[in-house]
Amino acid sequence: MFAINVLPGTIHLLELKAILQGLIPARKNNMADIWVESDSLVAVNVVLKNYKCPWKGIPTLAKIYKCMAESNSWRISHTWREANSVADFLSKTNCDVNGDDLSIESAPPILLDLMAQDSSGAIYTRL
Repeated sequence: MFAINVLPGTIHLLELKAILQGLIPARKNNMADIWVESDSLVAVNVVLKNYKCPWKGIPTLAKIYKCMAESNSWRISHTWREANSVADFLSKTNCDVNGDDLSIESAPPILLDLMAQDSSGAIYTRL
């Protein structure tokens, strides 16, 4: 798990930064095939070049492309927030962290439950 406090900005720029923060450890761990899922359809479309990137996001987008270019293959797709419950929980929690990995030992029970559901292949429905 990873969380970081960010300065105010548009949600789309924050979503691009979140994608980059997920790619950095993937590249550091030499993961050859990368599949990014984001619950931000706008961010996915910016990475896929279906939407223009806001000028403030261009440096982050360049870093995303650099990380992806270093992999054997990559893809990015949209997922609904309900299927991204761990990330959704973390985004709504006031984490006092500074770019550090969060330890499982200090995770609240509800987050552990969400992770267990996610790893068990639970089916999520939209209401």
